[in-house]
Amino acid sequence: MFKQIVVGVDEHQGSRDAIALAERLLAPDGELTLAHVFGGDPHLYRSPTLFYEAQRERALAQLQKAREETGVQAHLRWRESPSPGRGLHELCEVIEADLLVVGSSRRGLLGRVLIETTPAPRSTGLRLPSPSRPPVLPASRP
Repeated sequence: MFKQIVVGVDEHQGSRDAIALAERLLAPDGELTLAHVFGGDPHLYRSPTLFYEAQRERALAQLQKAREETGVQAHLRWRESPSPGRGLHELCEVIEADLLVVGSSRRGLLGRVLIETTPAPRSTGLRLPSPSRPPVLPASRP
């Protein structure tokens, strides 16, 4: 059982599967956080812009819809980041999550969370998540 679980939420059905799985793994006194990451450079958003506000409102609406459809008690968090994986891992660090659950899809959130596809400078390899980050658990349909 986990006390602090973050669930990556996007528009795909895999997000609903991830929420259902996270609910089963949550300790009775645990907290669930539904999170959405939208693309962008956080440095551009130092002052509110129309684009940022639109992205924020879209993320909040998507998170509220997921919470209502699944009936879970959950905190809602959104974040801007150059990649969904990076944003979700950063959010996990901020709230000290002990598990990150994501939905699986062919080219969806899961792949972008497990491995960041941006090579390090002067490298042709892929960067893996830091060992200090929580484990990532993919949810899949039977």
